[in-house]
Parts: sequence; structure tokens; C-alpha cells
Amino acid sequence: MAIIATQPEKKERELIPAGMHQAYLYRVIYLGTIKREFEGKEVQAQKIWMDFEFPKFVVDFEDKETGKSKSFVKTIGQEFTLSLHEKGKLLPLIQSWLGRKLNSEELQSFDVCSLLGKPALINVTHSNPNAKGIVYENIANVNPIMEGMG
Repeated sequence: MAIIATQPEKKERELIPAGMHQAYLYRVIYLGTIKREFEGKEVQAQKIWMDFEFPKFVVDFEDKETGKSKSFVKTIGQEFTLSLHEKGKLLPLIQSWLGRKLNSEELQSFDVCSLLGKPALINVTHSNPNAKGIVYENIANVNPIMEGMG
């Protein structure tokens, strides 16, 4: 079987609009232990990637091989250090999403995968254009869904 790569047609990428949108955590990937420099020293940190899907935003395209139309739900992902340190990004995200502080037992051992499939209201922001003029969607914060939104 051949795996063929082609150059895609240049077209404007449709962004998820800035603002609050319902989403679901659909994937958590353990990236492993990553080395980086922090305050002039080499440190190692365990990293994860969390992907959220936004069911109201769908991208349609035609498969060039089959000629069939395909649809995919738009997603936004973000990398996190696998730590519940108070200065990290993961702990505030989890606590905001759950609408409560984690208790002492949860702070010792919280299964991030327990959030898979859980709905959330995510505040999406847009980056400033980079050097190539590309704008990206960012996760500003994650909140519990309002009662009745299910």
C-alpha cells in the first residue's frame, strides 16, 4: 500500500470563534519526560497533551482519493506539565473545570484521564498573527458547563 503526501491547496483556515464554547476532552496523550532549561538549569518534566473537541464546529472536505465528503469536529489541544503544583497550568485548569478546589487526597494522585468525555465551557482566544501571519486558537480557561447544558 502506498502512502502518498501531496501539497494542499492554500485556503483560509477557519478558526473557532473567540468566546465561550461547549467542548469535551477527547484525548490525553502522555508525551514522556522532556528536558528543558529553567532558570539557567536543565530540568526534566513529565508532559501531557490534552485535546478538546468542539462539536458545533465541523470542518468538511473532499477526500481526493475517494471523492467522498468527510467531516471532522474542530479541536484545540494544549501541552501541560503533569504536575499539580500551584504555580503550574494544570491545577488551575482542573479546579476551574470542576468548579472546586481539589482535596488533599486528589492533590496527591489525580487521574487526568478521569476527565475524558467530560463536557466543559471553554473560553477560546486567538493569538496575534505569527511571522507567517498565522493565527491560532488558544484555551484561555475551562469552566464547568451550566446546569441544563448537559
